[in-house]
Amino acid sequence: MQTEKGIKKAEKALASKKPELVTIEAHIMHATWKMNNTEKLKEEVVKDLKTRQENLFDRLRRDADKAQGNFTRDILIRTNVVNRKLDAEVDEKLQNVYQQLLQSGIDKHESEREARLKKTLASLQRIFPVKPINDKFRTFAKGAYLAVDVVQYEPAIERAIHHACGNALVCKTMEVARYVCYDKGQEVKAVALVLWKARSSIRVV
Repeated sequence: MQTEKGIKKAEKALASKKPELVTIEAHIMHATWKMNNTEKLKEEVVKDLKTRQENLFDRLRRDADKAQGNFTRDILIRTNVVNRKLDAEVDEKLQNVYQQLLQSGIDKHESEREARLKKTLASLQRIFPVKPINDKFRTFAKGAYLAVDVVQYEPAIERAIHHACGNALVCKTMEVARYVCYDKGQEVKAVALVLWKARSSIRVV
């Protein structure tokens, strides 16, 4: 009879602590919702949750110690099982909070990298402005071609190629280059590819 009373008393003591577990779970959910991406907050949240866990288990153990005077070995086994289960539940919740805090830090770093990349691209656009290609040079003279239409390049460096070439022309002969620059008075760079004695040479007008 005394053993049964002890068991009921222990179960009642454990049941009275369940609201505290609910409170801890609420704190965990609130901390997850309220967390920011600073290392200080991560440390404070984890430290606070661990402190609450330790205090709760200390009270559970003290209550169990008070009630175990006439407990049998069966009661002690049940208490240990309950404690281990509570430990596992709280540890799992703490691990989930830690992973969420860690992921928030990763997301923050990715956002910072994207912001730096956008800033760098904007700076490059200011340093290397790209003037629009003048389409008239595509059909300006027979045997003259825009360099940007002749050069083969990857799409990723299209802006750099346009900046480097501009309205420069690639001409089949020096006569075509002279016609564009001298006869027509166009202020553009004209490159003539001349084949002479089985060797190719480049002349710039």
